[in-house]
Amino acid sequence: VIFCTFANLFKILDKNGKLIREIPVSFPDDIALLPNSNSLYITTRFGDYHKNGEMKLLKFNDWTIDDKPLISISLGAVGQYNQRPYLAVCENEGLKYLWLAYTTLPVLVYQDKGSNLELIKNFYEAGTQRMLDFQHTTIDQKTNDLYLTDGFGSCFVMKENEKLAIKRCMIDSKTPLFTLEVAIDSQRRYLYRHGHMTSVSRYLIGDEFIIPDKKYQEITPAICNFWAIGLGMFHRGTAVAPDGNLAVLGAHLKKNSPVNYGGPLNYYVFDSTINSCQEIKFEKFGGVQSAGVRFDLKGNMYVGKLSEKPSLIPKGFEVDPSFNDNMGRIYKYSPNGTMESGSLYAKEP
Repeated sequence: VIFCTFANLFKILDKNGKLIREIPVSFPDDIALLPNSNSLYITTRFGDYHKNGEMKLLKFNDWTIDDKPLISISLGAVGQYNQRPYLAVCENEGLKYLWLAYTTLPVLVYQDKGSNLELIKNFYEAGTQRMLDFQHTTIDQKTNDLYLTDGFGSCFVMKENEKLAIKRCMIDSKTPLFTLEVAIDSQRRYLYRHGHMTSVSRYLIGDEFIIPDKKYQEITPAICNFWAIGLGMFHRGTAVAPDGNLAVLGAHLKKNSPVNYGGPLNYYVFDSTINSCQEIKFEKFGGVQSAGVRFDLKGNMYVGKLSEKPSLIPKGFEVDPSFNDNMGRIYKYSPNGTMESGSLYAKEP
């Protein structure tokens, strides 16, 4: 028997493609069947780019006669993502189990008890893994603590002395730190972050909490991070130089102007006497398609972007548009200032 999903129903065909029956279901997605049983499990899902949608789990007790589900469970609000959910059903010692996973949900395990589906395990609660959409990582080079961010603005830390424990970064006991990106100044014990269309702000790295530095909550103008339909929000890059100053990729968000999703390169030099920063623009770098910025211990800056077409194309990739349209270059800048002067980059090199 073949099950085919459509926008508002799914069709059941025999092995020769002959239609057996149709069952009306809005937005059917994935399906699962238990061998030697007529029970049918379905996920339904709809939504737009603003998460105005819902995901459900349905059970039809007997797909040969039922037109309506016996059980309907709401799995929460969802948006529009390219990934589909996954369902799997199994039987063990006479008990039926349904496994479900989706990009914005943890893995869930239900036991089918006939008239109800009982949630018996939520892997978000059962394990130390708390990240649902891993995007970015950076290391605190003094402590070897690993900081991670997901695509939903959440920030986590895996501490060197707490192996395998991934914990939410908290401002205080009740307030999580929200950010798309993290940059660490390991020498001075600062953490820099910015969210969706927000300024870069500075925090003090404490033993337990990430504490806001009230003097530097708007170091930069609001930064336009990268955004793509169907993919969501991404940062372009922020890094701390050995002198403690910042390199940031991303255009400024200006009032009454169209949003610029490009990624120009700016360097921010701290002036502690007035609690502000001087902005040095790297005009020659451009940055329409830029991403990734890092420093080495000597202060050399490395930045990536798409520019001219690649010249060294591996055999077999000559006419591959995905390869040719997405290969970039790493650009290296050497400092023209000094640590003693307070800025490794006094102007664009």
